[in-house]
Amino acid sequence: MPTLVTAEGKISSGVPIDHPRLEDLFGPRHVEPFTPPPTGIDNLGITSKDSFYVAGIGEFTVDFAGYVRVARSQPSCSDWVNAEVYTNLSKCGWPEKPTAWAISW
Repeated sequence: MPTLVTAEGKISSGVPIDHPRLEDLFGPRHVEPFTPPPTGIDNLGITSKDSFYVAGIGEFTVDFAGYVRVARSQPSCSDWVNAEVYTNLSKCGWPEKPTAWAISW
């Protein structure tokens, strides 16, 4: 997947998904095991340990755990093993208050 630096300095990568047209799948629902998920906006569980370097401050590591809102593409096929499903952390995933994502040290 290409990575692009735009005139605004933003980085874009992956397959874009037209999220305003997607159904909001948040809420309790039955999930069939080993079945590609439906197209829509959903919660994606994530755990990650990332290191950051800030000039003049040094390096620090952050453990991320929880859920993010994602726009999920139409699966390429119904077969679990061969299906490709793309997700975007597009505006459907940003918090109302940017300070909710602040990291302090």
